[in-house]
Amino acid sequence: MRYHAARIAQTELHRAYAERQAVELMDDRDVEFVQWRMSATHPRVDICDYFAQVDRYGLGPGVYPKALAPIAPAHPFCRCTLAPRLDIAPGTRYLENPQAGHAWLTQQGLTAGAQVMGSRARLQQALSGADPVSLWNAMRDPQYHIKTVDQVERDGWPVR
Repeated sequence: MRYHAARIAQTELHRAYAERQAVELMDDRDVEFVQWRMSATHPRVDICDYFAQVDRYGLGPGVYPKALAPIAPAHPFCRCTLAPRLDIAPGTRYLENPQAGHAWLTQQGLTAGAQVMGSRARLQQALSGADPVSLWNAMRDPQYHIKTVDQVERDGWPVR
């Protein structure tokens, strides 16, 4: 019982922190890009590795235009965060490569790819062209879907 209570408490506290951080990032005009940073205590390969290692925008692994960045937690006990990338020049142009995630999953192989996606069936769907994040969200309660920074802002976080 204590384990489940700790899991819920820690995960929801981190969710509140990450959503507040998302609002602050959207309000900060100096920040245009962020990077998904995995916690040093991350125990195994999962969707966090996907967010941290895929170069979807040609800005580097795990780097996103701030509005398009996913926010943590991606799973129970997730401690990943978004870090502002002030070293990338303002106005840097980027081009989205929607196939970057599929290419990365292919490189991971069957075992690690299935760990990232949650099952071999979902891995096969992703490799067949389905969006990995949509597949990840489909197996979760809508309350726990992975959102992007701009979705938190649109949802009207009650701060300021």
